[in-house]
Amino acid sequence: MKQRISALMLAVTPTFRWVAVLLAAAGALEYFLFHRAMSAALSNRYGNAIPSFEQIMESIRPELIFGAVFLLFCVLFLLTGCEQKGGKLSYTLRRLSISEAEIHISWAIYYTLCFVLLALWQVGMYFLFHHLYAASPFGEGLSPSAWLLATYRSDLLHSLFPLHDVPRHLRNALLYPCLGLCCSAFSLHLRRGSRSWAPLMLVALTIFTFVRNPGNSAMDIFTMVYTAWLTAIALRHTWRDPHEE
Repeated sequence: MKQRISALMLAVTPTFRWVAVLLAAAGALEYFLFHRAMSAALSNRYGNAIPSFEQIMESIRPELIFGAVFLLFCVLFLLTGCEQKGGKLSYTLRRLSISEAEIHISWAIYYTLCFVLLALWQVGMYFLFHHLYAASPFGEGLSPSAWLLATYRSDLLHSLFPLHDVPRHLRNALLYPCLGLCCSAFSLHLRRGSRSWAPLMLVALTIFTFVRNPGNSAMDIFTMVYTAWLTAIALRHTWRDPHEE
C-alpha cells in the first residue's frame, strides 16, 4: 500500500497545488465579473428592465472561463510524468515494484476526481451567484424553484448539472473517467517511447461538444461513442509488456 501511495503522489504533488491555484483564480475572476455586472445593472435599474439571473450570467461568459480552466487542467495532467524512455521518473516507478498498469489506474482515478471537482466548482459558483442575485433588489419575489429553472436556461449549467436529462448524465459519467484514463495513458506511452494522439483528440472533442443545449441527445450519444472509441485506442497497449511495443 505504501508503494502505491508513493506512486500516486508522483502525480498529486506536482499538480494539486496548480489545481487549487487555477480554481481560486477562476473563482476570483468570475466573482469580479459578476460583481461588476450586478453593480452596473443596479445603477441603471430605474432606467432599464430588470435583468434576469441568466442575463447577468451571460454577460460574464462563464463558459469561456470554465473552458480555459478545463484546458489548463488537461495540459497539466498530460504533461505530468512525460519524459523520454529511460528517464528518471521511469527509474523511480520501477523501484516501487508495482506494475505500470496499477500506476496508470491510480493516476487516472486522481485525474478523474480533479475533473469532477472542476464541475462541482462551477456548479458551486452558479449557486453562489444565484444566492447573491436573490439577495439583491432584483431577487424580490424570486420563487424557490428559480435555481432549478436556471439549469434549463443555461447551457453550461445544464451540461454540468443535467437534472432529469439522462443522456447528459450518462455522457458525463463516461466522459470524466475517460479523460482521466487518457491523460494518464499519454504520459505512460511517452515513458515507453511511443506516442498516442487519442488523448489530445478527446480533449478537443470535449472542448467543442461539452456545452450543449438541453435535449441534444444525438450529440450526447455521438460524444459517448467517440469518447469510448478514443479511450480504447489510448488504452490498447496499456496492459502489454512494454518490451513488446
